[in-house]
Amino acid sequence: MLLGIYLGDYRLGSNPFVLLRHMIDAPIFSDPEYVSKITGKGMNPLLQNYWMLIHPPVLFFGFAATVVPWAYSLAALTTGDFQTWVKKSLRWSLITTAILGLGILMGSAWAYEALSFGGYWAWDPVENMSLVPWILLLAGVHTHFIVQNTRRGFHSLFTYYILSFLLVLYSTYLTRSGILGESSAHAFTQMGLEYQLVFFLASLAILSISIFFRKYKTIPQIKDEEKLLSREFWLFVAALVLLFSAGLIGFTTSIPVYNKIVNQLSTVLDFNAMKYLKNGPIDPIDHHNRFQLWIAVCICLTSSLALLIPYYTFLTTERIKTTYRIFIVTGIISMSIGGAILYYFPKYTFSNFVLMSSAIGMILMTLLYFTKTNIYGIKTFNNCFTYWLWGFIMGVLISGVYKQYITLSQNISLIENENAESKKHFMLQFGKPSKTESYELNYLAEKTEKPFTTYLISV
Repeated sequence: MLLGIYLGDYRLGSNPFVLLRHMIDAPIFSDPEYVSKITGKGMNPLLQNYWMLIHPPVLFFGFAATVVPWAYSLAALTTGDFQTWVKKSLRWSLITTAILGLGILMGSAWAYEALSFGGYWAWDPVENMSLVPWILLLAGVHTHFIVQNTRRGFHSLFTYYILSFLLVLYSTYLTRSGILGESSAHAFTQMGLEYQLVFFLASLAILSISIFFRKYKTIPQIKDEEKLLSREFWLFVAALVLLFSAGLIGFTTSIPVYNKIVNQLSTVLDFNAMKYLKNGPIDPIDHHNRFQLWIAVCICLTSSLALLIPYYTFLTTERIKTTYRIFIVTGIISMSIGGAILYYFPKYTFSNFVLMSSAIGMILMTLLYFTKTNIYGIKTFNNCFTYWLWGFIMGVLISGVYKQYITLSQNISLIENENAESKKHFMLQFGKPSKTESYELNYLAEKTEKPFTTYLISV
């Protein structure tokens, strides 16, 4: 499908390297020197950003690598070998999760630098559908550790890895079919591959699900329940919370797909589809933040607690008391730090305070785990670094509460009806200072070196 093969008059896939003159029969292309006669403004400035060269390839590598854990899972189910694949596939799962997560972080940096997506993360549908497979991979990796150490959770592990790959295919359908064209800021358009992508997704979904359920009874399973105070129990809880998070994001993002299916059915079955159509959230950022914030809190708490407790080990009364003490003392310290921050920065709400305290607690718990454990190796460092990074990312996201637009008190509005959107835009006149509540801006000079134009503004 990437090569864009022609079978007679039928085109299978789309070659991204085909030139425009090969696709459109326009008079201008009859002139061998047509390029010299074209004058334009060049690429969109957002696409001239250096992240354009880094973010998409890294993200694509992460997407493509999800095929390896999926293939290992189907191979294990097909052959019935549920032992050797666990160790071999873990390294690929870690690589895939790390690269895909890095690609998403790069996209956040690009969005923040370009200042066109509302900050680090705007819950754009295309952003969401790169996040959902990564969340499921993250759940799969945590379940993978449980399987490796306790031989529990094979069913969950297969489920997470199969779903993560299938959702990469689903996200490909969403972006390449053009169905998100009216709801996403990403400039993906229809490529004429809609039904091909649906067929591709449906074929691999049927293959994966049929193999999974056909071999379901042969998958190893330990019948007794996990202990409440065991690492595997709390890692299972964290993985389920991640699954719930992915489900919420995926459901909301898929509303355009649902509406399209309803419209198609109404045409075939001849009924009025209006009452069955769904509207997406009016404010997607507020909608997702309202739920995902508390999910992030749950992940911080469950992951922190899992660090304190070993796998499948019977805990003595004294060890249980020590665990509770550490958890409570760390919680008090975290909330004290969070309360101090809340005192100096009053714009934070109670939910922001809870998330901030949870992130601080996770960092403190990881530091305690790293200093108290008797195993100092690359694996211990990697585990701790991942938890530190998660805690710091939560802090970065919380800092977005203080995001504000610099609006002019005497603004020449670019939009006739003054509203919240128009206040994000203002006009600076050359050589004429313009005052805001806190700043005075002065447009001093302009310099053009194709394809870039630089504006000198003093603050």
